[in-house]
Amino acid sequence: MFVLMLGAADNHPVGGHDTTWGQTWAALGGYKKWLTVAGADHFSFSDLDLLLKEAGFPMPPLSPERGVVITREYVTAFFDRTLKGIHSPLLDGPSPNNPEVLFQYLVGLGQVRIGVGMSRWQVGQAPARAARRVWSSRTTW
Repeated sequence: MFVLMLGAADNHPVGGHDTTWGQTWAALGGYKKWLTVAGADHFSFSDLDLLLKEAGFPMPPLSPERGVVITREYVTAFFDRTLKGIHSPLLDGPSPNNPEVLFQYLVGLGQVRIGVGMSRWQVGQAPARAARRVWSSRTTW
């Protein structure tokens, strides 16, 4: 059981220049989700950005408050599912309430980013190479 929440999808793509991400992911068994969050950076999933904001440091595009909300929602859903056996639709795919969150999937040797706005046909039928071009930016469900 594993959840991986990372910042901008362009920095952590499946099949990107750092192949260890995809190799490690493929080797993990069991339930797992790979999520990226548009506008996030490394510290967006902690309270450090809140403290840095108060101190006047530059912020990533994703507000610190929004980063905390997203982290709480997805981590809670993951632990509810894996530890309590409680299903959460939040982990089933993109949510209109969280358009910043992209689900990363391995398709063959490529990557498909699924965000809000894609039809089920697009998700199920598009080849990975085309999917990278089509879904490289955030969309709406």
